[in-house]
Amino acid sequence: MISSCHLTKSTSKVPNAKYQILQHFFSASKKYFNLIRDKLLDRINITRSREQKIDERNYTTKTFFNFSYKRYRFYFGIFIPCNYHIKHDLSPDLTQTCLVPSPIVMSNFRQGCGLHFHEQNPLAYLRRIDNNNKAEHANLLYQRWSNKEKQIIVSRRTGVSYTKSYTARNVGHILQSGHRHMYNLKLNGFCFTPSSNEKTAKKQKARFERSCKRVFNSVKLQLEPVSTTQNAYPSH
Repeated sequence: MISSCHLTKSTSKVPNAKYQILQHFFSASKKYFNLIRDKLLDRINITRSREQKIDERNYTTKTFFNFSYKRYRFYFGIFIPCNYHIKHDLSPDLTQTCLVPSPIVMSNFRQGCGLHFHEQNPLAYLRRIDNNNKAEHANLLYQRWSNKEKQIIVSRRTGVSYTKSYTARNVGHILQSGHRHMYNLKLNGFCFTPSSNEKTAKKQKARFERSCKRVFNSVKLQLEPVSTTQNAYPSH
C-alpha cells in the first residue's frame, strides 16, 4: 500500500538539526529514535561549545558516541572533516583536502583526523620533559605553602565543594608517624549544595549518597573499648 505524500514548505534555507536527524534515521524504532536523537543533539552542543572556547588547554571532546543493541554496536557522531591540505609527492603546488572525520575537537577550533591532527596542532603534543622532575615539584609545593594558596574545588556533577591547601609538618610529627613527607594536604570547608534544578539535584544527591556508602564501606573504623574503672571514687 502506497501512502500519499505530504508536502511541507519551509521558509529556512537550511533544515534544522532535528529534521536532518529524522531524515537519516527515519527507519529506527520509536523507542531508540528519541534516545539517539537527544544524544546527537547533545553532541552537537558539546562539540560546538568546546570549539568556541578561547584557550590553549589540551582538553579533548569526542564527536561521536557508541550505541549497543543486542550483539551489534553502532557509532553515531557529527561529521567534522579534517580539512588538512595534503601535498602531492610529484608537485608541491598540487594539494588535496583530507575529508576524513575528526574523532575529537579542541578549543580554538582545533580538529583533525588521526593521521593529521599532530601536524595541524603540534603544540598539543609537546610535553615539558625538562620540568618533570622532583626538584620542580618540590619548589612548586614550597611556593604554594609559603604563599598560603587556597584552591576552591567545585564539582557540578556531585554538587560538592571544598577548599584545598598545604601545611608543613614539623620534626615531631615526622618522628612520631614515621612518614618522611614534608607537607600535608589539607581539605576543609566541605559543603554539599545541590542544583536549583530538581532533576539535576536528584542525580547529584544519588551520586553523593553512593560516594558516601563507598567511602564508609571501604574504611573500617576500629573502635577501642572504653575501659571502666570500678570504685573510682573512695567510699565513705
